[in-house]
Amino acid sequence: TETLINDVSHTITGSGTISNLNLTNNGTLTANGGNLVLDVSGTSQVTNSVVTNNGTLNVKDGATLTVRDTSNSGYTLVYNNGVINLNGGVAPTSVVLDSGGNQQIFIVAGHGALNLTDSANNVITGASGNESLYNDIGHVIQGSGTISNFANITNNGILTSNGAAGVTIDLTKSSLASGPDTFTNGGVVNINRGSSLTVVSNGGSEILNTGTLQLGSTTDGSAGNLVLNDRGNGSTFTLSGNGSIQMTNNAANSVKGFNGTENLINDVNHTIAGAGTISSFNSFTNNGTLQSVYAGSALVVSSGLTNWDGAGTLSGGTYVAGDASKLQLSSLGSKQIQTLSGANVTINGTGLLTGDGVTNAVAAINTISSGSSGTGSLSLNSAGTLTLATSGGAFAVSSNDAGLTAASNASLQLNATTAKVIGDLTNTVNTYSGGNATGSVLLNNGANLTVNNLTNSASANTSGAYDTASANIRLSGLSSLTVNGNVNNIAQVTNNSLGSPSASINLDGGSRLAVNASGGQAGAFTNTEGSLNLSNNSTATVAGLFTNDGSSGVNVASGSVLTTRNGFSNAGSLNVSINSALANTGSFSNSGTVSLYGRDCAEW
Repeated sequence: TETLINDVSHTITGSGTISNLNLTNNGTLTANGGNLVLDVSGTSQVTNSVVTNNGTLNVKDGATLTVRDTSNSGYTLVYNNGVINLNGGVAPTSVVLDSGGNQQIFIVAGHGALNLTDSANNVITGASGNESLYNDIGHVIQGSGTISNFANITNNGILTSNGAAGVTIDLTKSSLASGPDTFTNGGVVNINRGSSLTVVSNGGSEILNTGTLQLGSTTDGSAGNLVLNDRGNGSTFTLSGNGSIQMTNNAANSVKGFNGTENLINDVNHTIAGAGTISSFNSFTNNGTLQSVYAGSALVVSSGLTNWDGAGTLSGGTYVAGDASKLQLSSLGSKQIQTLSGANVTINGTGLLTGDGVTNAVAAINTISSGSSGTGSLSLNSAGTLTLATSGGAFAVSSNDAGLTAASNASLQLNATTAKVIGDLTNTVNTYSGGNATGSVLLNNGANLTVNNLTNSASANTSGAYDTASANIRLSGLSSLTVNGNVNNIAQVTNNSLGSPSASINLDGGSRLAVNASGGQAGAFTNTEGSLNLSNNSTATVAGLFTNDGSSGVNVASGSVLTTRNGFSNAGSLNVSINSALANTGSFSNSGTVSLYGRDCAEW
């Protein structure tokens, strides 16, 4: 229970053992010429052994500082509000955490720093391999060296690799430790000044990242490298968690394999963003997000992309091209994407998704499906004027929950963008697994879309199940949709389903729908158990016959106007609110219900 305080301005130096004492260093404590052991076994304060440093702990070149706790208490706290200097140079220089072979977590806490010189001879290591290292919130480890022989390595503080020698995290486990090779980061890992952080593992390993891995420095413009080394075993590294790798605006930033035998998976919810390269992997799979950020710069994936089938289909993952930047998937070459199968693509401004750095890989897309991931989408934001489905034929948005355990979603979204589809547009939703499926075409903020025929269809198909299929077309913020042909808006139940399908076309905020006769098509609008809803000064003009069947609804509200130029046949419900209008030219037949300005009308 005795306590040793090495007070301010006092120095202890050399090698040997300090034991059976609660140790607080407020002065200078230096390991020199051998091994200085701080043995806190049996000195429990409440439940855990504690070493406190408020001053300076030095480990001279070639020396070793060992913190030993064989109490098997579960936790050892190294509380550092000062500095610990690991001064490796020409000889191995070590901080050793020793549990005596027991499972023990060594927590390095406080607001101090563990500083490593720019030498590969610096080592932070477990003695038996059954120890775990935990760099706590607020604490800094920085410099160059190797962290190895731990059962688990966790950074919730700040870990910085800023020397030419770099930092190596060796996840190889001893025979005492079990479980997967995992490096966990819930804090910040900085890799800058051209330095590298190398993660080594013999077998498959995981970087569980819920924090940030920062490649490059925004202050000095330097780059950083994340290197994954499987020792030539053909292993897979997985980037998991909801964190991100953030690359600065420097093309020299890289995430790369060491041998070229490594495989890399960017998993669900994880993001790689910025400028630089992903290279030297045997294969790369994106289940998370890839995002180019900086104007005039590119994020380049030069390793073989397993999401690309080589023939036109991109499956899984999210891909975001920032305004005036390039996201280059080199596996595509000069080819263009035709199908997004469970893949999500967003183009912002003049951003470019490309395979060769020049070709617009998005322009030929003609199919967006929910795919095996359950979500597929194309979003174009302030992307100027462009043509979609340049190869011709229909543009299909397809949401299908077959084989899925979660909801299915597919969408086309235009935000302040003008686009033309060379052919028809179909938004088709089907449920087969008793779940929920949604397909959407969304036009926002003055977006304009021109198509030939338009089909918006939802079908609930699961026998005896209360499944939900929703097909939605929504215009807002002065957007417009021009259909040079016919509109079919259909919701249906098949196979004795108990589901609730819905097919809706909604206009809001001064938006406009124009259905024109063209190419032998009458410009008709057929509502089959669907709904058309106009609100807030929106307009819809239909050149041909408007047919509203017995289970369908048309709602015109808040200063909106529906114009039908070749008759209106109503067997469903028609509601026209005050200050709104239905302007019909031609015949009007009604076997359903009509409400004008909130009052039911028995006849027209």
